Amino acid sequence: MKYLVLGGSGFIGKHIVSKLLNDGHKVIGYSREIGELPLNNNLDWVCGDYTKETSFNKLLDGVDCVFHCISSLVPATDELEVKKEFTNNILPMIELLQAMRDSSVNKLVFLSSGGTVYGDHGDIAVKENAVLKPMSTYGLLKLNLEELILYESRRHSLKPLIIRASNPYGPGQSPDLNQGVISKFLKSIRDENLITIYGDGSVVRDYIYVTDVASACIIAQSKEVSGVYNIGSGVGYSLNHLITLLEKQSQKKANINFMKSRSLDVRYSVLDCQKANSDFQWRYDTDIVAGIKQTWDWLNK
Repeated sequence: MKYLVLGGSGFIGKHIVSKLLNDGHKVIGYSREIGELPLNNNLDWVCGDYTKETSFNKLLDGVDCVFHCISSLVPATDELEVKKEFTNNILPMIELLQAMRDSSVNKLVFLSSGGTVYGDHGDIAVKENAVLKPMSTYGLLKLNLEELILYESRRHSLKPLIIRASNPYGPGQSPDLNQGVISKFLKSIRDENLITIYGDGSVVRDYIYVTDVASACIIAQSKEVSGVYNIGSGVGYSLNHLITLLEKQSQKKANINFMKSRSLDVRYSVLDCQKANSDFQWRYDTDIVAGIKQTWDWLNK
């Protein structure tokens, strides 16, 4: 099989590329820069700017499936940048879907955000059929991209898999970006820097190890399934509990600055992943304690 991985050098994309290569597949990795993976005869890198790409047809030659793991937006993006970010993400998706239709490539795995598209549903693990009411620009954009993909599937032969991942973390996630509290907080604890937490630390999140996300994407596309799937651990941890786990791993005390809560922060966000388990027998492998240890070891290499 031959795959195109958009965002192949990114945090999740490079884990998907690595697993596909280990499974013996051919891969085209597309990103702004060449990834850090070792040279491989089955891997071709294409450097480009996704927001300005006009030659998706060339990338799709002989491709069986596209993994879409690319975005210029992160959850903490300034709300004032809405117009720019919608232009940079919606328009390229329209071009990609048109190119896939023209090239007769009908399988797309789109990495969405289970942590942001649902919004506030109280203290319950949300299922895929829950009402979608995002509270951030990031969640709103992901939802619009989902709808665009589903519209294409209704009109044409596209068979999409929309993966709503909870909060991915693990080795390779930069601690210097406004995304991924586990790697960010671990670095701050190690370097004895201040950690800023909005609110009292009681907000609850579902964290999923990056290789589990990559495995879910790859397993799902290998089955005769399509539609929307939650991918998470199904277990919630408050930020205060998370800090305790990080302190235990690092053997150091966190220096925390609690600030006023933000309206965009959902109080409780945990995913119900029974559908993925039922439809393609996926369940996460790495629990949070093991995942934090592996992330800590990576940060300290």
